[in-house]
Amino acid sequence: MGKTKIKLTSKQKAIIKAICIASGLFIGNRIFNHVSAWLGIAVICVTLLASIYLIYKHIKKTYEKND
Repeated sequence: MGKTKIKLTSKQKAIIKAICIASGLFIGNRIFNHVSAWLGIAVICVTLLASIYLIYKHIKKTYEKND
């Protein structure tokens, strides 16, 4: 059987990224409150770094398109 690839539009990709960032912050908060503060902080920091990277990548792509 062949593998079928799912094609996502750019809007769908953006929605998935936003959901992943929101869920990462939620999970980090839960870990912070119920398991370990340092582990929760680590999850939140990784999520924030990923979101900053995605925003930077989007801005860079936008400026390259305008040039």
